[in-house]
Amino acid sequence: MTVEQFNNLDEEQKKAAIFDAKKVSERFDRKVIKYELFQIDNFFVETKTSLQHKFKRVIATFTSKEVPIVYAVM
Repeated sequence: MTVEQFNNLDEEQKKAAIFDAKKVSERFDRKVIKYELFQIDNFFVETKTSLQHKFKRVIATFTSKEVPIVYAVM
């Protein structure tokens, strides 16, 4: 699967793909936001979840060259 194909999936299909993906990292921001990084084929998917249910889960995709620096130092 390519990043473009993933981005064209509906929300349920994205959830299924993330469920089957390899989890690379997990971090917390002041115990308010949980970030998880997953690898699917040759790209990465970051999920951002409010632990206090203040917003819906946010999904962002990155190529290996675009992965946020915060994951590089882990």
